Amino acid sequence: MEKSVISVMLELDASRLPSVPHVLLQLIDICNHADVCFSDLENIIRQDAALSSKVLAAANSPIYRQWESEANLGRLLVVLGLNTVKTIAMTSAVQDLFSQVDDSVSQYMNEIWLHSLTCAHTARAIARLTTYQSPDEAYIAGLLHRVGQLVLLRNFPTEYSGISVEPFSGQELEKLENEKLGFTHSEVGAYLIDSWHLHSFMADAVHYQYEPAVLIQDSTPLVKIINLASQLSSLNGTPDNTVFKQADELFGLTQPLLEEMLNSVDEQVSSTAKSLGISLTKSAKTGNRGIDTTPARKQLKEQLKERIKTAAIVGMASHRTGPQVSLSETLASIVQNARILFDLTPIRVFLYDQELNQLTYTPSEETEPGPFAGISIFLEAGRSMITDSLLQGEPRHWLENSENRSISIVDRQILTLMKNNGLLSIPLITEGRIVGVLVAGIEQVDWNRIESHLMLVSTFADGAAKSIQQQITIIRSEEERIEEARSEFQLHARKIIHEANNPLGIINNYLHILGTKLGEDHAAHEELRIIKDEIERVGNILLRLRDMPSDNGLEQGFVDLNSLILDVEKIFHTSLFVTHDISAQLDLETSLPPVAGSRNTLKQILTNLIKNSVEAMSDGGEITLITKDKINMNGKHYVGIEVIDNGPGIPDEIMENIFSPVKSTKGADNAGLGLTIVKNLINELSGSISCTSSHEKGTAFQILLPRRIPMGDT
Repeated sequence: MEKSVISVMLELDASRLPSVPHVLLQLIDICNHADVCFSDLENIIRQDAALSSKVLAAANSPIYRQWESEANLGRLLVVLGLNTVKTIAMTSAVQDLFSQVDDSVSQYMNEIWLHSLTCAHTARAIARLTTYQSPDEAYIAGLLHRVGQLVLLRNFPTEYSGISVEPFSGQELEKLENEKLGFTHSEVGAYLIDSWHLHSFMADAVHYQYEPAVLIQDSTPLVKIINLASQLSSLNGTPDNTVFKQADELFGLTQPLLEEMLNSVDEQVSSTAKSLGISLTKSAKTGNRGIDTTPARKQLKEQLKERIKTAAIVGMASHRTGPQVSLSETLASIVQNARILFDLTPIRVFLYDQELNQLTYTPSEETEPGPFAGISIFLEAGRSMITDSLLQGEPRHWLENSENRSISIVDRQILTLMKNNGLLSIPLITEGRIVGVLVAGIEQVDWNRIESHLMLVSTFADGAAKSIQQQITIIRSEEERIEEARSEFQLHARKIIHEANNPLGIINNYLHILGTKLGEDHAAHEELRIIKDEIERVGNILLRLRDMPSDNGLEQGFVDLNSLILDVEKIFHTSLFVTHDISAQLDLETSLPPVAGSRNTLKQILTNLIKNSVEAMSDGGEITLITKDKINMNGKHYVGIEVIDNGPGIPDEIMENIFSPVKSTKGADNAGLGLTIVKNLINELSGSISCTSSHEKGTAFQILLPRRIPMGDT
C-alpha cells in the first residue's frame, strides 16, 4: 500500500459511508418487525456496499474480536445481534439525513450503488461458473469494489464528483485520480477492507480490479473474478471484445456464455431495484443505466426523518437494564451503542458519587480498571474539563495543538491513557440529576464529525443517563431487599439458637453428672468425651447460622486470582496437605486478568473445594490447581479455574445432586453443604461450576468466571 494512501486514510472519515435511502428505509422497517429473522436482514444489507462495510467494521471491534476474520455476512449478523443491526441502520439514517450533498453528488452515489450491485451479482455468477469455493465472498467483494469512491465522495463531495462525472473506463478514472489526488479509489477501498483483518484476498481483489489480464494470471481466483466482474459490469449492454478476450484468457469463458450470464444479472438487478421502489433509467447520451431519484428525494428524506423520530420515542438504541442485569452490563451496552452511533473509541464511564461529590471511573462489562482504577475527580468548577462539562450540562472537547485553553493534569493523564490527541466529555444528566460522564478519546476528524451532531449526542446522553439511573435504582432496591432478608434471617436464627441451646446445655450437664458417677477410670469416658465434642460442634454450627454472607453478588473490586490461589495453597500446604500426605501441583496462566468480585468470596470457594478434595483422599494423593484465560462459551469470554484430585471419586448417587445439600461421604460431621455454598457463591459472581468424577481418575471441578476485557486489549 502506498505511503501517501495510508497517511491520507488516517485523516479521512471512512465510517460514514452513504447508503441508498430506499435500502435504509427497508432495513429500518424490517428491524421493527416482531418476527424478523437474520436471513431477511442479510438479504437487505447485502444490497448496499455502505451497510455491508459497517457490519464488517462493527464485527472488527474489540468486543467481537474472535470474529474479526469472518467475511460471511449472515454469520456476522447473528454475532452482532438484532440490537446492533438496528443501531447501524439508525446511524446510517441519521448520517444520511444530516449529510449536505447536492443532487448531482447524490445522483453519482446512486450510480455507484447500481454499479456495485451489478458487479456483486456478476462476481457471484462468475464464481459459480468457475466453481469458486465461496460465491458469497465473491458477491461481497464485488459489492465493495467501489467502496473507495464512497469514502472519497463522503470526504470530498464537490472535488471528487467533478473528477468522476464523465463516463471514464476504470483505468482512465484511476489515472485522473492519481493526477488530481495522488491516489486511486481502488487503493482507498483496499486500505479500508484491509483494516478489517479479514482472512480473505478481498482487499487485493479491490486493489487490482483494473489490472490487465497478463498481470493477474497467476493471482488468486478472487482477484481474477473481481477484475473480470468489474469490467463486465461496466459494459451496460455494449459488447467489448477486449473484455471478452480477457474472460477467455483468465477462465476460458466464451462470449455467448457471458452474454447469457449478463442478461441474467441484468434481470436480478432490475428485480432488486423494483423491490426497493427504485426506478431505473438509461442515459440517451452514454447508454449507462442510472437511478431516477430526483422526484422522490424529498419524500425519502421525510420518510427517514419520521423513522428517526419514531426510533427516538421508543428508544431505538436501547440499553440493557433490569433485575438480572449488572451495572457493568448496562454500561457496556451504552458504550457499545455510542461507539457504533458516533464511531468513537475508546470510551470510558465516570459515575457521580453524591456522598463524596466526585466522579469515579467505573468499568463496564468489556473494560477492566487497569491504569484507570482509582481515578476520581472532585466536582468543582475549573477542576477539570470533564467536571466543567458536567456542571455546565453540555459536551466539551479539547484537542492537542488547538486554540482551546490548557487542560488540568488529571485530564492530561486520562488523555495519555486514552492514547489519543484529544478528549470529548459528554455529560450524563437526567431530570436535573447528575449521573456521570462519558469520556471519549478523539482526533480532529472525530470532532469534525461530531460537532455538527451535538444535538443528537445530547439526546443519546439523556437516554443513557436514564438507563444508568434506572439500573442504579434497581440495584439499590435489590440491596435493600437482601438486607431486609438478612435481618429477618438473623432474627430467626437467634430464636433457633436460643431454643436449641437449652436442651444442648441440659444434655451437656447430664453427661458431666454421668461421668462423675462412673468414676475416673471407667472405659465409657472416651465415648462421653466424643459426645461432648459433637455437642460443642453442633453448638458452633448453630452459631454460624447467625452469619449470612455479606457479599450480595455486587462487584467488590478486582482480584488477582493467581495470587489468591498461591496464598490458599500455602495455608493448606502447612496444615492439611502435610497431615494427609497430599501433594499440590499448580498450573497458573501467567497472563490471567483480574476477576471481578470479592476476594473473601473467591477464597471461600477455593477453600471449600480444596478441603472437599483433602477429606475425600484419606490415604493421600495429589491436588492440581489450574487457571485458564480466554475461554469462549456461547460467544462470551471467561476465566477458568480447575480443582482436580486423584481420589476415589464421588458415588453416582451423590453426583446426581452434587450441588444440593445431601448426605456426605466424608463422615457424620459434614452435612454436605460445602459444595452448595460454593455453587451459590459462584452464582453471585455470575459464574458457573461443573463437576466430572470417576473412580479411576478422581474428581475435577471446573469454574468459569466472567472475563472483563479492556478495549484495545486481547
